[in-house]
Amino acid sequence: MSELLHEKTFQDILFEVYNDKPDFDHLFQVHQTHSPIIVELSPENCLTEADGIIFKNSELKKSCVAIKTADCLPIAYIGKNQSALVHAGWMGVHQKIHLTESLKRLEPTDIYIGPCIHRESFEVTQEFRDHFPNSPYFTKVDGKLNFDLVQHALSELKEFFPAANITQSGICTFKNNQYNSYRRNKTTIRNWNILKTKGTL
Repeated sequence: MSELLHEKTFQDILFEVYNDKPDFDHLFQVHQTHSPIIVELSPENCLTEADGIIFKNSELKKSCVAIKTADCLPIAYIGKNQSALVHAGWMGVHQKIHLTESLKRLEPTDIYIGPCIHRESFEVTQEFRDHFPNSPYFTKVDGKLNFDLVQHALSELKEFFPAANITQSGICTFKNNQYNSYRRNKTTIRNWNILKTKGTL
């Protein structure tokens, strides 16, 4: 049975994280492939290949929107009339899924990065650095190279969405054993990041 691990409120919209699939009616999700593709919520797009979902806020009265992660960044974009939920691992960030024009058109007032892997737990190879050659968010300690994907994404989000209030949970999925972490133990279970309204079941 799934357990609620984290919650953040944006007016009447809730961002929630569960350690497994919650038992909600009308749960909308896509088939995630680490792509830069974002689709609009519709019956035709359910389980289509994509890594982001855009929807009208009024649609949350009937449906919950879900993105699955196990170290990647779940990013919520909350606008006055429309919002979005995006799955952004390092491949997605490299492909700029978090900086698309479709997201900018939402004119988000709030952007929130949920629980994900943090710098001290994200060890990478020297070759990995080629994906982000100009990033200042690499650190080398005791011969090990680590990358701060959260801060890298935050810096780009702040530049792309200068009017938005941009925050993050501060929770590392690798260090906090309540959360599923692929890097920790190669688990196939995912954290379910949900956007819903207070009245949605």
